[in-house]
This record gives sequence, C-alpha cells and structure tokens, in this order.
Amino acid sequence: MTRRASSIRSADIAAINEATNERYDRRLQEKGPGAYALGWGKEQFQVKRFHHLLHAVGSDFFRGKKVADIGCGLGDLYPFLKKQQAAPRAYVGTDVNAEFVRLATQTFRRDRRATFQTRDVMLRPLGRGVAQTGVALGVINFKQKNHEAYAKRFIQACYASVSDAVAINVISAIRNMAYAPESVIYYYDPAKWLAWAQAHVTPFCSVIHDYAGEPQHEFFLLLRKHPWKH
Repeated sequence: MTRRASSIRSADIAAINEATNERYDRRLQEKGPGAYALGWGKEQFQVKRFHHLLHAVGSDFFRGKKVADIGCGLGDLYPFLKKQQAAPRAYVGTDVNAEFVRLATQTFRRDRRATFQTRDVMLRPLGRGVAQTGVALGVINFKQKNHEAYAKRFIQACYASVSDAVAINVISAIRNMAYAPESVIYYYDPAKWLAWAQAHVTPFCSVIHDYAGEPQHEFFLLLRKHPWKH
C-alpha cells in the first residue's frame, strides 16, 4: 500500500535544517566534538539510550545487517554496536550537519563498513537497498514550527529508507515528574502516535515504553515492513 507523505513544504524543512545546523555548529565551537555538541548533558545519557535501543529491538536488528543511522551525529552508535557483538555488515550514518559527517568520516576512515553522508532523508531519500534496518535517535525531539507535520514526514521518510524495519526514539508525554518540562522539547503522546503510525505508515508497529529514559521518559516507535516472526 502506498501511503501519502505528510504535508510540509520542502522550504520549511530546509529552514529547520538551517536552524538545527546553527545550534550544533555553535555547540561544536564552544566545547568541540563530544556529548555536549550532540545535545547531551552527559555522555552516560547517550550510552544509556544505546542500551535502551538494544533492549527495544535486540542485537539481531543490527548484527550482519545493512543499517542506516539517521541523524548519526558523530557516529558513536557504530563502535557501541561492535562492542556489544551486534556489528552491522554495513553502517551508513546520515546527518544534516556537514561538520558532524566530516568528523565521523575522519574517525572511521579505516573501516570500510562505515560510511557517512550529509543528507536529510526527507529531501533526499536513501536509495533502495542501502539499508535493511534503521534507527533515528532523538532527531525529532526539539520542537519546530508546524512540528507534528514535520515529525510525521520524518517518520514516513525513515520508514521509506529501509527494507525491513526502523526504530525511532522520541521524548514521552508521560513525564518524569522529578524533571521539569522544557519549552524547547516536543513531548509525544505514545498512544496517539502509535495510532497515527498504524493508520498512516504500517499496521506492523509497536511502542516500547518499558524503560526509564534519563533524564526524561522516552519511547521507541518500532515500524516494520512485515509482521514480526520468531
């Protein structure tokens, strides 16, 4: 079934990308590459999210597969997967920030399995066969103008980028009451977004919300092209 892409102008997406690049370029200039530049308060928060990802999808989601890391930042997920015995056969990292891509390419220049591209998959979709599975970690958490249309278009573009399945991580509207809400963050209602995905992306989808995100609660929206089979 062909699904119609959510409506948002390409010019609006490009404007969001420009603002996003300004934010991350500024953070790179302030403290250099690392957790701060990527928007993490602490590196341990990023590592925990990687562990939560493995909990949500399992090692076989990556092991021996062609994997797309959409919004890859500095490519930190790739060595983490190798350390966890979940190494992909090929890893393609995409990011709208050219400096992140340059730094990641330099870091992994001796590894033929890892490649990086400056790309917005909404404006320049990945080609057929590039990735079997994909992930997008925290890419659509910062609140944007016309955010719901933007997020829906992004989710649909991620789904179109893979042949098997994609896992997308977002901040949950079911809040951690010990942590004050942030005006710059969009909080996703898991039931609402699952219902939307089932109606507009694929019936073969699920929400994984059974872990404690740090510092805020979050969840994975897991979208499959075909029903899960054991």
